[in-house]
Amino acid sequence: GGAGAGPAASELIQRVIQAMASAGLAPTGAIWGAGVAACAREGDFPGAYDLLAQAQRSGCAPRADWYEELVIGLAAQGQEDRALGVFDQMRAARLRPRIQVYNALLGALRGGGGGGLPPSAIGGGSCKLSSEDTRFTSPASSREPE
Repeated sequence: GGAGAGPAASELIQRVIQAMASAGLAPTGAIWGAGVAACAREGDFPGAYDLLAQAQRSGCAPRADWYEELVIGLAAQGQEDRALGVFDQMRAARLRPRIQVYNALLGALRGGGGGGLPPSAIGGGSCKLSSEDTRFTSPASSREPE
């Protein structure tokens, strides 16, 4: 939704949360996540941050998807510093990001607006280090004894 397309996602999710509270219900992690995702998709980052803060204050255990949607949205808008900040918060909370998060960060950092790299270029490939690959040999020690 853009300007004039109706209430912003953050307004709608706030209405849902208020209605739930009136009914004696607490929002679930999925509801908080849906709100953060909707805000991030429409570029309402203040709304997304506010929902994250509310979710944390509510005592709901942090979930990776809350942070992932925000990182991906910020990266897509070229806000790599903010995206990396949210990524750091996610890691500090010991949440494991999906490969799409790394992809979005790489895309933003290379100026691609979140375009990133194909998933096959980031994870699940065939590049593996063997123990031999990690040994350092200085040129002097690699010579044959004289």
